[in-house]
Amino acid sequence: MRRSALWIPFTLAGTLLTASVVGYAPKTKQADAYREGLVAWRTPGKVDGHACAQCHGPDGLEIAMYDFDDAALRRRAKAHLDDAQAEKVVSLIHAVREKFHITKPLNPFTDRPFQPGGQVLPGKTPAERDLAFGQELSVKLPMLAKGKIKSLAEAKRAADAVMALNPWQLPIGIPFNRFSEDSFHGAEHASLAHWLPDVARIIPPENEAAWYALQDAYLADPSDENLWKVYDGFSALTKAPSTMGIATVAGEKFRSLLLLQHSYRRAGFAGEVRKGPIAFVSNPSPLVPNPMWEIGETARTFQDINAEAFGLDKDELAKKSGGPSFKQQMHDIQASWFWLGWLFDQGLERTSRNAMSARGDWLALSLGNDGHYPIHNVYWLTRKQLVVNRVPGAWGGQPDRKRAEWDYLAIRVGGRYVYEMPKDPVYHAAYANFASNCFRMTLYLMIEDWRKTKVVWYRSASLSHVRALTQFIGDFQPGSAADAAALKKEAEAAIATCEEKY
Repeated sequence: MRRSALWIPFTLAGTLLTASVVGYAPKTKQADAYREGLVAWRTPGKVDGHACAQCHGPDGLEIAMYDFDDAALRRRAKAHLDDAQAEKVVSLIHAVREKFHITKPLNPFTDRPFQPGGQVLPGKTPAERDLAFGQELSVKLPMLAKGKIKSLAEAKRAADAVMALNPWQLPIGIPFNRFSEDSFHGAEHASLAHWLPDVARIIPPENEAAWYALQDAYLADPSDENLWKVYDGFSALTKAPSTMGIATVAGEKFRSLLLLQHSYRRAGFAGEVRKGPIAFVSNPSPLVPNPMWEIGETARTFQDINAEAFGLDKDELAKKSGGPSFKQQMHDIQASWFWLGWLFDQGLERTSRNAMSARGDWLALSLGNDGHYPIHNVYWLTRKQLVVNRVPGAWGGQPDRKRAEWDYLAIRVGGRYVYEMPKDPVYHAAYANFASNCFRMTLYLMIEDWRKTKVVWYRSASLSHVRALTQFIGDFQPGSAADAAALKKEAEAAIATCEEKY
């Protein structure tokens, strides 16, 4: 299936990256190191029978982008390869750095791939970082963070502001996973919450030639079209080592790494960076590639078991123990990867056919479990609903059932939007006012929709949503009881004039 050109949503700050499409001159020391290193990269090692290429990108560019010294490269390579092969892999990484002119590799301890805005907001706890996010929004979305939305005109201006603010460039308080976590550097790094697969993919001998031919074609011409051939070939030509959770996560991490290394590889010559809320919006399939969301989903599914049941063998268990608990590791994966998955499909209607995933329940739940992050929750869900309502191609369901989203159910399930209310007065006021204004804005927009279309989906549910949102406004935004009652009455009157659809 032919997909759209890859959207590259970030820049590589501090890194000089000028890609050479042709590669080396054929008879140079670097060319020999690259060619011989690539053979070692793909050769199953004598230590554990695994090749580097079973967990990494086509030529290790994603490793070369980071400032791993030779000692670290050798140590990690020797877990699989003998000394001679390990040295060739070290030389390969150096050759890749020369090929792409990587003069300032990224710091593996501080860089977090795809972190919005390039850095995590300050704060030692989720609550402190959530409040910092609220303060960020008070500057960038002042109509929602301050005062009150009191008219349709103000609601439209506020919605325009939300849509104009690019969430890829908006710093958040959720730390994205680092590229690599390695217990060699301390117990706090004994975690599965990183980008690297923790178990190797199996490449059946009969598929090796076809699999590496796809990679060779991609390395010779790293076009988006050739990327997708490798991406699709992963499912067709390789196999998971087991049906355990660790193998499922590893497979989705491999797919995510393909996207990550491609964004590094294309950053120097991709031309104008595509900006939009759906990364692959022109993809003809109702569902677009989103392995990042699937990583979060797998972590959520397995969060209440133990590491052994997840599939960690004795050696891996030793590497991932002594630091964060297994449950905390799963929470660290969820918050990071669900948000990243949402960034790639900000309407979430083209990521999964599961209604709860499409509604955003799992991202909302993960932000509640890991902290909490109530202001983050209101922000992303507000934007998600506007994206579905405003962006062509965001809707992934049946065309005849396309309708406006507006109910905030993902954060209202179980009363989460109330019981996660911050206790600190300053934090409480920031959350309550931002949420109330988002609800006000949405209600004004929906009243207009009902009046124009004369259609309401699920009348009783819509009335229930109106009551819930206006009650929150009346209860938690000071001096808003009368406004909330009037808004409720106006919404109910608009609904009464509509034909009901199911």
